[in-house]
Amino acid sequence: MKILKFIKEHYRVGELYMEFLKDGCKENNGDQCSWCKDAGWKGPTMARVLEPMPDKENLGHYKDVFDTSNERDTGETRPVD
Repeated sequence: MKILKFIKEHYRVGELYMEFLKDGCKENNGDQCSWCKDAGWKGPTMARVLEPMPDKENLGHYKDVFDTSNERDTGETRPVD
């Protein structure tokens, strides 16, 4: 059960990917788990980016991440990738 809880809190699983989220435990309850407190991060800190948005003017391609809006056409906030 402890391993399953860790996976649920620290991984985001999609159709074709599985992403590890350092400090993902903080998203659920605001507190770090003991593993995140003890395990230091060795790489650069990054911000989460939005999921890719198709480029309607260039079919088969995606827009540059810096040229995408954080809202859908309906006004909802798009999920991070």
